[in-house]
Amino acid sequence: MGRATDSLEAVPALAADGSGRIDLDRLTRQEILDLRSLAAENPELIEVAIDAFGENDARRLYTHHVVDQVLRHRGGGGRVVLQQRWEAA
Repeated sequence: MGRATDSLEAVPALAADGSGRIDLDRLTRQEILDLRSLAAENPELIEVAIDAFGENDARRLYTHHVVDQVLRHRGGGGRVVLQQRWEAA
């Protein structure tokens, strides 16, 4: 998956703890906005987050609406285009 995985790993707060869970509460407002902007350009990032951290944490980070969009298109082979512009968290 390359680029999307690299984007997730570039945010130190997204590093999993010993239990394999991440602490989204450690993310700064700017980190959240940056990750959402990256995901708007590359929805594969959301799929990587779902696979790496689980659907619940992906929904907390990217919102229910956006994760639902990605899941609807997952496996469809088509390109996912997010229809809603990101707003400040």
